[in-house]
Amino acid sequence: MIESYNFDNFIVTNKNEFAYSASKAITQFVGTSYNPLFIYGSTRVGKTHLLYAIMNEIIGKDKNNNALYVDIATVKNIQDLKIKDINVLLIDNFESIKGNYKVQKDLAEKFKQLLPYDKQIVLSSRYALNKLDTLYDLRIQIEKGLYAEIEK
Repeated sequence: MIESYNFDNFIVTNKNEFAYSASKAITQFVGTSYNPLFIYGSTRVGKTHLLYAIMNEIIGKDKNNNALYVDIATVKNIQDLKIKDINVLLIDNFESIKGNYKVQKDLAEKFKQLLPYDKQIVLSSRYALNKLDTLYDLRIQIEKGLYAEIEK
């Protein structure tokens, strides 16, 4: 957890205000609004900062809340992710699963284990979902949520 990434020191502009507001909102209503939240934009625009801010805020409000931050580019086996007791799953660098259908299939299964139980999922990607080659089963679950672009 990087505690310095929080909402108080996130610089809000007209290019990221929507993503910021959506991120703040899900900390108030974990799992019941904007689920999943898909934040996308080029590098160095604050996507990872928002993921950590969400995690810090949710855990800060209630120490019983559990959040799991995952840089998906570094995960070897999705099945190894322990999601049983989490309230929030935050996945960074989602674009790295492009073309990896095994990982996509496994993620779709994990999402099916979380979403019906109001467990929040937040994804960040350098690219919009329609620019990624994703399996239908995974894409359809993500499309039920909210998209928030951060412009450079």
